Amino acid sequence: MIRNLLLTASVLALTGAVSMPAQAQSAAGAYLAGRHAAVRSDFAESARYYGEALALDPKNPEFLESTVLALLSLGNIERALPLARVMAASDQPGQIAYLVTTAGMAQEEDYAGLNRAIGRRRWDWPLGRRAGQSLGTNGASAI
Repeated sequence: MIRNLLLTASVLALTGAVSMPAQAQSAAGAYLAGRHAAVRSDFAESARYYGEALALDPKNPEFLESTVLALLSLGNIERALPLARVMAASDQPGQIAYLVTTAGMAQEEDYAGLNRAIGRRRWDWPLGRRAGQSLGTNGASAI
């Protein structure tokens, strides 16, 4: 019995299963840990793990968007905005980048930039494309 307990304790100690802080060993591991934290609504941990994944693979668009979403879930637009600007400059910026950069322009009172961005991007949203198609316009007018 004592031999079994010692063996179990040794295995646990060697594998790091006893009171060791969680630490991701790879970008994929950090991303999965971030997803797990997000499912538990622990957005601070989620942002931390997604940030680790992003630091290990800064060109990964999924890591970038997940980090931005986790930061937004914490209400931290100041940290999300620079990342969203990186997303916006990419080939496929997506609606999250549009939302955060637009909010950033409003917060910075960049009304000229905001007006240009809204005019240029309003048809990038799926609803905007459908509305433009049903109106028979390319987005140059309406809304």
